[in-house]
Amino acid sequence: MANIFIRFISIFFIILASVSAENSSTLMYEIKLVGLEEFPEIEAASKTLSQLINPDSDFSPGSEGILRDILQDDINHITDYLKSYGFHDVLIFPEIDTSAAPNYKIVIHVDSGERYTINRIKVFVNGKKFPIPTEILAARKNAPVINELILKDKNTIALYLKQKGYAFVDTLDELVTINHAALFANITYSYTTGPKGKFGAYTIAGLKNVKQDYVEKFIRWKAGDTYNIDHINETESLLKETGLFESVLITPANPTEANEFPLNINLTEGKPKHLQFNLYGNIALSSSETNRYEIGIIPKFTHNNIAGANEKFEINTILSNIVQDLNIFIKKPHFIFFNTNGRLFFSGERRTYEAYSRLGIDGGLGLEYNITKNIEINLGLLYEKYSLERQTDLKKNSYDFFGTPFNLRIDSREDKIFSDFGTQIEATWTPFFNSENTLQSFSIKGSIYLPIINNGLILASWARWSALYGISFDESPMDKRLYLGGSQDLRGYNKNSIGNMDPLHNNPEKFVPRGGLSSIAIGIEPRFKIYGSLWAACFLEGGQISEEENVFKGIHKFSDLYWDGGVSIFYFMGFGPLRIDIAYPLGDLLPEDKKEFKFYISFGQAF
Repeated sequence: MANIFIRFISIFFIILASVSAENSSTLMYEIKLVGLEEFPEIEAASKTLSQLINPDSDFSPGSEGILRDILQDDINHITDYLKSYGFHDVLIFPEIDTSAAPNYKIVIHVDSGERYTINRIKVFVNGKKFPIPTEILAARKNAPVINELILKDKNTIALYLKQKGYAFVDTLDELVTINHAALFANITYSYTTGPKGKFGAYTIAGLKNVKQDYVEKFIRWKAGDTYNIDHINETESLLKETGLFESVLITPANPTEANEFPLNINLTEGKPKHLQFNLYGNIALSSSETNRYEIGIIPKFTHNNIAGANEKFEINTILSNIVQDLNIFIKKPHFIFFNTNGRLFFSGERRTYEAYSRLGIDGGLGLEYNITKNIEINLGLLYEKYSLERQTDLKKNSYDFFGTPFNLRIDSREDKIFSDFGTQIEATWTPFFNSENTLQSFSIKGSIYLPIINNGLILASWARWSALYGISFDESPMDKRLYLGGSQDLRGYNKNSIGNMDPLHNNPEKFVPRGGLSSIAIGIEPRFKIYGSLWAACFLEGGQISEEENVFKGIHKFSDLYWDGGVSIFYFMGFGPLRIDIAYPLGDLLPEDKKEFKFYISFGQAF
């Protein structure tokens, strides 16, 4: 028994001794870099190259020998970096204070010396000196010798040659000659090329369903023009943007005797037909809501090349408990002008809202003109024929209107589903007229998204003003009136509940919204990432509606607006974010006994 006890004690002390030895071998150190204070950006970059200084490094030396080896590696890396930035006489030496070991104090002293500058830049093409505009170069005479800029210019010069008629350019080398006595460098670039030439004939391969004359609309060069790689790159980009091709590759062939480069345009077509089913929904978990939910599906068939020139044909159906729509849409790209699209549409619809029901058909045509990638103008002509039944008095009215909508849209967002940067502004003016009335509908809405912390915090905000002119409130069709409240604007209130209410004919104790002729609404929503695919937001929204044409007449202070606040949770599910909103009315315009929390479950962002 005693032997066992002695062995146990021996093993315990051996383990304790090994742990103590391990702890004693862990070194602590303090380190700093001095001598580069004159160049703060270079100093910061040098620190990131050091395994001992870099704050993101978790290196822990186990012995003084390891510490010194890593320190020498750091010095070598910093030396190479400084030489690449023109400090070719740099001297670096460490100072190590071991008096308080295992707590070491280290100072890396840097004597950068004089910074070398560029004395001369020469370019040789096929063994002969070639003039290059200095303004295209990143490295300039009398500027510091920076290797990164020298390598960048090597590619810039090759591109310049391809822009000036040389289809085949091979880069031989860049030679940097250092003169230590004069503290400067001479740079020589060398290239070989074939003959300088022009664009020649082209051949298009790979077409099956797309017409060749449609592809030819995107070719950015003409036969006989001086060869320029930019025209090829632009043509490839435009063809890819049509969405018709899985791959686009344009390559020059060997020049003819007339020094013309034939072009081979190789295309691989994608599938033009698509069938998809979209699910959408919005649920308000509120006891005071009549239409507490809307859930539906949108079957959609699309053919993106119905006649061989990227004509888009789409037919979709919206089927929900509130809306039943059939929509047919045809779009003709590059109609009349290259940046103009023509469209033709038809729809039949049946909608059952709390205040009224609508049954009708409408159709029309229009033109879309893309001023830039982010700016679009729409002009159109539409016709509507429908009947309305008001639930307040069960009165039925039939309407037919011609309309000439004008729309201006500015959209710089990259991600339309959950925007993290950019601005969206949309202004719409639509005159409606028939034998009895002429109405004018105006709307301006905008939203902005600002990244405060990259991929972590987004400040989103929105505003909207709308008005209906040319008709009295009592004579205005209920579907043309404006409404506020619900999941798309003021989330603390029932859908369309802002403003005056009328009792239902069959249930006088139940009230439905009257709507208005003008409205204003604003909102702000900071969004922040919680973890992975989970985001959250808090929001504040305000708005007002009026039965007169000028909503601002009744607004004199902030308390004249309906306000609400709340929080949102976003969970990304691949096809878009599932959103849960919790909102509560604020202010005094809604009586306290009418206030309650509103809960919404929906897909996408509120604005």
